[in-house]
Amino acid sequence: MSKHKLLPLLLFIIICLGFALRFYHSGKYPLWIDEAETAINARQVLAAGYPHGIFRGEPMYENVLRLPSASGKYQYDEINYRGSKYEKNKGWLTYYYLAASFKFFGVNETSARLPFILASLASLLLIYLLGKGVYST
Repeated sequence: MSKHKLLPLLLFIIICLGFALRFYHSGKYPLWIDEAETAINARQVLAAGYPHGIFRGEPMYENVLRLPSASGKYQYDEINYRGSKYEKNKGWLTYYYLAASFKFFGVNETSARLPFILASLASLLLIYLLGKGVYST
C-alpha cells in the first residue's frame, strides 16, 4: 500500500479509536463540577433562552469552595453573576452547543459529554490537516 493511501487509513483508525475510548462509559459516571455547571447552564438555555443565576429556585455559584479573605472584594463573593442576572464569567458558546445536544438526545450524562467528544475528534482532524499543511513538501 502506498504512503498516500496509508495515511488517511491511519488517520481514520486514530479518530475511530479516539472516539471509542472517549465514548466508552461516557454515561456511567456522574458529571464533574465544571461539566455539571455547563449542563445546568445549557438546561437554562433550553428553558429561558439564556444562562442565568437561578437553578431550582436557588442562586448558582461557580463552585462550592469559598476561601475567607480580608479583602472585601473577594470575601465569599460570587463574581459569575455579580450585578446581573446573566452568566458573564465564561463564554456562552458551550452552553448553546450543549443545549442542542440536550434537545436532540435528552438530558443525561452521555448527551452532556457527546458534543465535547465530537469537538475533540474534530481537533484531531484539524491537527492532522495543520501538520500536513506545514510539513508537506
